[in-house]
Amino acid sequence: MSLKKLFPFLILVLAIVIFHLTANFCEKKTDGFSIAFIHSDLTFNPAWETKPVPEQTSQELEKVFTQRFKYLSCGGQSFVFVSENNKYVIKFFKHRHFRKPYSFLLNIPLPGILELSRLCKLNKALFKLQRDFTSYKIAYEELQEETGLIYLHLNKGTNLNRSINIIDKIGIEHQIDLDNIEFIVQRRAQLLYPHINELMEKGDISGAKQALHAILDAIVIRCKKGIFDEDPRIHNNLGFIDKKAIFIDIGRFVHDESRAYPSVYINDLKIITGKHFRSWLERSYPALAVDLDEKIRLLEWGMQIQE
Repeated sequence: MSLKKLFPFLILVLAIVIFHLTANFCEKKTDGFSIAFIHSDLTFNPAWETKPVPEQTSQELEKVFTQRFKYLSCGGQSFVFVSENNKYVIKFFKHRHFRKPYSFLLNIPLPGILELSRLCKLNKALFKLQRDFTSYKIAYEELQEETGLIYLHLNKGTNLNRSINIIDKIGIEHQIDLDNIEFIVQRRAQLLYPHINELMEKGDISGAKQALHAILDAIVIRCKKGIFDEDPRIHNNLGFIDKKAIFIDIGRFVHDESRAYPSVYINDLKIITGKHFRSWLERSYPALAVDLDEKIRLLEWGMQIQE
């Protein structure tokens, strides 16, 4: 084949490579954030309705929504933006399979094995949506104090009549109509490891020990309410607001009444605080690792007395 005939093919290959590299570059620079990706075609579902917010909370939200929010991070379920005063975060859900204008593709029957693949993806997306939204509602209705969650908006509507401005990772500002999107508002917490590091750098050993006890208390409270956390990695799922430990990632809670039994939640404590967290304490602050073990033993001893 002559170079002249090969030239169009080479141009096509080059265009594909450039497009792929550009897409990867944009994905990296933006963390995959797009206004389209946080919107969905989800319709009203009474299962996701929540009780009206108290007047005090409503007043607090008014102050929250007057602020601009700047991009902070992203996780498996949401994009996170932090308020100007650094006291709140707003989390917009990732709607990869329900985003506009692509969601209609999931509803088009396909021939042969492609149809099985379509149904599999659709069922997986629906399962994840059901799992995540159920967890958010559990957090809002039963663990509000333990999660710092102050507002949950899972159904579109006209009750807010508010818009906010957000600034994405590359500095572009967007206006978001809050009635037309699913989101949560949560108090911002300091992650566990930085919190303990900060206390120890100040020489506040007593405060660091209190923080460890607050972690255990939060886990026990959650368990006693018959709630299980399927993703209990405390190094990035748990943080502090002042001296109170809260669950930051609230997307994997499920009801499990067996968690309320002392023998079960003591085992939960050992698993959740074991291995990675305890190893970090042993390397960084051995005295705190000893204190953690002692506290768990005391809780276990108290449980045995109760039984």
